[in-house]
Formats: sequence, C-alpha cells, structure tokens
Amino acid sequence: DKNYIGNDPDAALVYRLPQATAEVLANPDSKEYDISMIEMVPALVARAKTMLPEAFQTGIGRPYDEPDVASAINRQHTNHVRDIVIPEVIPMAGPVQQQLETGILVADLGCGAGILMVQLAQAFPNSTFHGYEISQVALQKAAQGVAKAKLTNVFLHDATVEPLGEAQGKYDLVLVYDVFHDSTQPLDLIRQIKTSLKKGPDTQSHLLCADIPSAPSIQENIESLKAPAATYFAISTCLCLSCSMSEPGGTGLGTLGFSVPVAQDLLVEHGGFSKMQA
Repeated sequence: DKNYIGNDPDAALVYRLPQATAEVLANPDSKEYDISMIEMVPALVARAKTMLPEAFQTGIGRPYDEPDVASAINRQHTNHVRDIVIPEVIPMAGPVQQQLETGILVADLGCGAGILMVQLAQAFPNSTFHGYEISQVALQKAAQGVAKAKLTNVFLHDATVEPLGEAQGKYDLVLVYDVFHDSTQPLDLIRQIKTSLKKGPDTQSHLLCADIPSAPSIQENIESLKAPAATYFAISTCLCLSCSMSEPGGTGLGTLGFSVPVAQDLLVEHGGFSKMQA
C-alpha cells in the first residue's frame, strides 16, 4: 500500500485543523490567535510546586525571570499592540500620536521582552524609545528583538542599576504596559515616572498606561468574568500576585488588582498627577 511508509501504517496520516480552529491555535498573524500563554503553563506548575508552599508560609512571593514566561507574555502582547494599541489606543490619546510622528523621547517602564517598543519604533521612526526592565531574561530577549528588527531608535536599560527615576525631566512620554499589577511598589514607580517626565509651562508630557481590566472587588470580578475568573486568579496566585509580593511590604495587587479606582488613588491622590482619563 502506498500509504505505508516503512513499517508504520500511520506515518502518512494527516490531521487538518478546521480554519476557525487554526486561526486561534496556529496562526500568529490572526486577530483570533489566543494560544500564546500556554507556553508558560509548565513554569506556572513548577512555581506552584516549588515556590507557593513557602510563599504561603512567609507571605513573600517571588519575581519571575523564567524564559518561558517572558516569551509567552511577549507573544501575547504582540497581537494586542499590533491590533489594538497602535491603531486604536494611540490615536485616542490626545496629542500623543502627533508627537510620536514629529519625534519625541519615550520611556517604556517594565518593557519586558520589548514588543511594544519594537512595534512603536517601527511605526514612529522619528521618535526615540528607552526601555527599562528589571528581568535579565526579558532584557536579553528585548535586545534580540531590537537587533532582529535592525532598529537604531531603541535603547535598553537595566532598571536595577539605572532606574527611570534617575532620568529627571527627560521624557515626553512614559509608557507602562501590563506592569503596575505586578509591581511590589507601584506608587514608587509612579513617582519615578512623574520625576522622569519633562516639565514646564509649554511642555506637554504624558503617562500612557495599559493594564488588565478589572473591577474593584473579588466578587465583582467573579460576576463580570464568569468562568474565566478562575483562570485569572490561578495565574495571579502563581505569577502576578507572587511577583507583587516578592519583597517585604509588597503591595500585592495581582492580576485583577489595578482597577480604575486603584489607579485613580495611586496616580492622582498620591502620585502627583493632576488628572487621569480612563
């Protein structure tokens, strides 16, 4: 039989994904692609086995620096930046798009593996982008992405030795994308951002923040998210909440912790910003 290859009767069999399924599972260019985060499941399981027992005893979690986590988050962000942030969010952010087109200095705080900077640097070549990150694994991946894209308007900074707050009055725009809910001290980051932004009567400087949509309470999140709420809380326990409590006194916001009321309190009531638009 021509379908037999060697001694394996199944070697010639082919499984074909239905088109709709392939868009979700196998086509990274599709707007429906939604499998990226599966890559970090083994790291989450390992964290649950090795880190969580001690974390529950001590109240101290652990920041994440696993390659699979950095890669999965970067892949997840790729489509969101391409399909939402650049075509929809940036044009809605007041004068920001015009400033980017003209050419400004931009900081990306918690840049991760750098996909936001790479895509923005490609879309707005007149602007210069500086990424700040504490994860060494993420910084390495970001450097690889910048080199692969052959960008000359992107620069990376190890925030453990060169924090954003040292760049006083330097930036026209600071981006914080999917970061605050992971931070042990989000208020400290906000104050660093405030310090780093340009000041003056004729200066238009901005903070543009994106984070996971959430309600003010656990009950409201459960009611609004329905079944997926369990996944959000599970990921938070292993990753986001753990990271946000990875040092004594950590704020502990977690995956669904940076709601609009929390943002208002941190940014305006305590962070020195005059107003916030959600």
